[in-house]
Amino acid sequence: IPKVFIKGLKEIIIKKIKFFLIQNQISIEYWERVFHKKNRKIIGILSNITVHPASRSLYSYCLIKNIPFFIFQHGAGLELTKVNETRYYLCESTFSDIFFVYNKIWKKFNLKNKFKVSKIVNVGVPREYQECKKVSFFRNSDFLYVSTLIYAGNIKFAENDTDNEMANFEINLIKKVLSKNKNNFMYKYYPQINLYTDKDPVLDELKKYKNIKLYKKNLNLMQMCSKYKVIITSRGTSTLFWCLWLDKPIIFIDLPNSKPLRKETKKALESYLFYFNYSDKDFYIKLNKFLSKGTEQILSLFKKEKLKNKHIVEKYFQYYKKGAGEKTAEHIIGYINENKQIKNQESMKVV
Repeated sequence: IPKVFIKGLKEIIIKKIKFFLIQNQISIEYWERVFHKKNRKIIGILSNITVHPASRSLYSYCLIKNIPFFIFQHGAGLELTKVNETRYYLCESTFSDIFFVYNKIWKKFNLKNKFKVSKIVNVGVPREYQECKKVSFFRNSDFLYVSTLIYAGNIKFAENDTDNEMANFEINLIKKVLSKNKNNFMYKYYPQINLYTDKDPVLDELKKYKNIKLYKKNLNLMQMCSKYKVIITSRGTSTLFWCLWLDKPIIFIDLPNSKPLRKETKKALESYLFYFNYSDKDFYIKLNKFLSKGTEQILSLFKKEKLKNKHIVEKYFQYYKKGAGEKTAEHIIGYINENKQIKNQESMKVV
């Protein structure tokens, strides 16, 4: 590697760190103003996501004010994919007092984090994941394709695949599989802000085919899945995690360069999913042939061969039918009470 490149890279990193530190300090002052307006005593703050130094400064503010800060795993499914095995610095365990996770897998991952400052507590999968199959605003449809394509531009976390490659995957899937099939499909587009000046080529491709309907509104997946007979999705994301609890056939496409499943995750889920590897030479032929069976035959296969393996998924993710909320409340109350006792002891020492 040329020395001039290394020198330039160091300068960029140092400049970025300085910029983030300044943002952090300015944002602490912002949080001071926000909570001052509340005009009430704050005994703890709960959050499920803090991104960017400006919002993560909330923990800095809490440290200054001695306010306990509790954060919850954002987007169950982080433990599914290989990409998160090297993202220690992004983990919530680096900026909270207690980090609540949904299973032992993500707890184990975070315990290895050299930058962690949090106590990591596994409370199990929240009940809402099981209850999502009871909710629906849709009366009919056959196949639901849930897209997990989120463009990164040059501002988000980069994957192995570029935006162009990810878009091409969607377009090829539409052209070579969905449009060629005798069945009807609902294509759920992932809600996002357009990072480019030109139109999304995926949306342009969808307009060409009568058997594919586009659903682009910002509606939660749990609100639309229960009436669909078969679900198709790709990538190891929280979308797959949501789908796992629906007791419905899931056709899953594993992409080698875009959030692929970890080996142990694949081993646990393969017996429950209808698994297709995008790297296979005959991927399009195999998938098209399987979809041609139709929803009723696929549903029958699922009930006969796959549903009996649901316990493997539940065991892998440590799913309990109730208790996550109660466990979380116990830990929060206990931590706040402990924090009060420490404060009282310190005040007594001062006296």
